[in-house]
Parts: sequence; structure tokens; C-alpha cells
Amino acid sequence: MIRKRRSRYIGVARDIAQTQGIPFDATDWDLIWSLIEKHGEPSYVYAIVDKEASLVKFGRSVNPGQRLKSLQTANGKKLQLWAFCKESGDITEKALHQELSACRMGGEWFKLNVVTGRMIDRMRSCR
Repeated sequence: MIRKRRSRYIGVARDIAQTQGIPFDATDWDLIWSLIEKHGEPSYVYAIVDKEASLVKFGRSVNPGQRLKSLQTANGKKLQLWAFCKESGDITEKALHQELSACRMGGEWFKLNVVTGRMIDRMRSCR
């Protein structure tokens, strides 16, 4: 688990350094932490579906796969991660929730229908 986290932090910091044009050393943890603190870890919006109940949860996480696992632990029904994409100016959790407000069933859960399906397709195409 610790190796996975270290690897993820190194990858995130490397991406930030590359984007910012900063020389990168994967062994320099001071640099890695300063890059992550200054620029932040990227976050993703995701669509996790409960097909049995015809519901979709649109949320935000730095690790959508881990978020699925944590939701699955608290849910007796099979959940599936159908889509995720990096949060950007036009695709944010707040924007998704506002745009889909007519489909809201409660909290961050929305009715799985044509409208939410289009949003899922849009998220799949933004990768």
C-alpha cells in the first residue's frame, strides 16, 4: 500500500513538474511534496452506477477506483465505475450536479436515464 502511494505521489509530482517546466528528481521528496502542496493532486469527477436501482452517483475524488471500493464496502448492491475524467473548467462536480438537478434522487445520487447517460458519455470522451 505504501509503495502504491509513493508511486502515485511521484507520478503526480512528475506530471506537475513536466507541465510547469521544472526539472524533476524522483528521489527528492522535498521537491515532490512542495510540487503537490503548491499545485495539488489532480481530482476527477466520476460516475458510479447501481444498475439494480437505476441510480448513478456523480462525485469527485483524487482516486475514483478507491472511492468505488469505499462505497462498495458500505453498499450491499454491486456498484460499477462507469466513467471518470479529470476535473476541469466545464466539468466539475458542482457543474454536473447543477446541470442534472432535475434527475437528483437524493444527495449525489441521480436517476440513471437518457440525460445522465449523456453526461456519462461526455465524461468518457474527456480523458
